[in-house]
Amino acid sequence: MKRVCLAVFVALLFSGSASAAGWQSLGRLNALTATPDPVLCQQRVINHYWSSKPTYYPTAVNAYWTNNIQFVFDLDVSALSKLVSNAPANSRFPTAVNAYNAQTGAKSLYGTVSVGQYPGVGINASYVDASGLVQGLGWSVVASELSYYEVQQFCPQ
Repeated sequence: MKRVCLAVFVALLFSGSASAAGWQSLGRLNALTATPDPVLCQQRVINHYWSSKPTYYPTAVNAYWTNNIQFVFDLDVSALSKLVSNAPANSRFPTAVNAYNAQTGAKSLYGTVSVGQYPGVGINASYVDASGLVQGLGWSVVASELSYYEVQQFCPQ
């Protein structure tokens, strides 16, 4: 009986790691080796700057063209800070949060990762102004930091 339970446990353990092995690396954001397929596959982004290597799954994908794809991350403030900040003294994150907090009425704060012709990682604050028009502010990481971000995708068979 113990052997059967152990065999089932080992099978379950390896079945979980097999699904993780299905993720294919498309390279770092500054040098992709392949173009993501947002129609047939699921993508994720890993920030290798942090030792914990936080992984982010987009909540929306905007495919403007095959070489211009934007992943949108509707995350809490703590997760956003690790997505767009690669240094403790970095000011882009607190600047974005302060701009977001200064607005009244309808507003949102979200992260983006763009691949293709215009690669980038940013944090954006959107809000409705006094005239009822949607306005936006955005801050991006510098080009030298794009090498920290790895894009992966999983394509079901």
